[in-house]
Amino acid sequence: MSTKPQKTTTTTQARKTAQPQAKPDMDLSPEMMKKKVMEKVNSKEGKEAIKKAKEYEKDHLKEQMDEVKEKMEDVQEQLDEVQENVEEEMDEAKEQMQRELDEAKAQAENTWAKFCGCFSG
Repeated sequence: MSTKPQKTTTTTQARKTAQPQAKPDMDLSPEMMKKKVMEKVNSKEGKEAIKKAKEYEKDHLKEQMDEVKEKMEDVQEQLDEVQENVEEEMDEAKEQMQRELDEAKAQAENTWAKFCGCFSG
């Protein structure tokens, strides 16, 4: 067997039967280019591509909206937690102030009783 690959005629035949290359759109006037673009847009394939693009955009925007909603829910949960913590700290501060006030009252009453006791005896 030969180690050289055999030449195939498929490639050369394909080259011979291939359509000649069309000239680029650069040769067209702006009006003709616009007309060609509009023909592509208004074609069945163009309309399907536009429809798919709109569906993709709609789905993408829906996903973004869902993400925003989730983030808003997370932020609301964090706000609720902060508010709860602030309320707890306020309650603790009120209780501490009430204890200090009660202690100050008791001390004042004790001091007053001692002061009055000095004069009664």
